[in-house]
Amino acid sequence: MRTFWSHSRAVAFCFRCRSWRRSRMSSDRSLLPVPDRRVVLGCGSVSVDFLAAVASYPKPDDKIRSTSLKVQGSGNAGNALTCAAHLGLNPRLISKVADDAQGRSILAELEADGVDTSFLVVSSYYHFN
Repeated sequence: MRTFWSHSRAVAFCFRCRSWRRSRMSSDRSLLPVPDRRVVLGCGSVSVDFLAAVASYPKPDDKIRSTSLKVQGSGNAGNALTCAAHLGLNPRLISKVADDAQGRSILAELEADGVDTSFLVVSSYYHFN
């Protein structure tokens, strides 16, 4: 079956019976009730980005100075859960950071954004393999 959209309705062509049919939409079915305290669980990387602004795009092999530097948290799981917190959801992160200035900075930024970091491991030794 191949689905096409037509005037806010999904229609599908059934190759077996060679006819057009209206597809069932997810809104056609009754949905289960959603629990009040939903948890969005993320398991993945958190890191630090160093964002340097420059006055102009450098030519190949040019050495130029930056006009400003911004250090902020990053990583797929951290970014997604920060967005979930801003949407009013209850995000929780499972990850690992180093026990250094950057790791503590990541932890503080996630907590300030409303991400539950109680499952985040802070390790004095971080092995990258």
